[in-house]
Amino acid sequence: MARSKTFRLSEESACALEAMVAAGYAVNQTHLVEGLIRKELLHFEIVQEEARLEAEWVEAMADPDLRADHDAVTAEFANIELENWALG
Repeated sequence: MARSKTFRLSEESACALEAMVAAGYAVNQTHLVEGLIRKELLHFEIVQEEARLEAEWVEAMADPDLRADHDAVTAEFANIELENWALG
């Protein structure tokens, strides 16, 4: 169900909407605004997910056993990378 909203846009933003629709970027201004909102919502959700994952990572690295395992795996891969580089 569609809802009507009214916004005050700067002259620059209003002209950009009109120009993008005129260029065929969107069927009309409503579709353009909806697409831009979907794009920003996706960006917002990605940022939130990255923050959640970062918080989980920080929490996980506070566990000494997990940290030791992580450091051991990281060191092993570093050695493999050095060996591969030396083989060049």
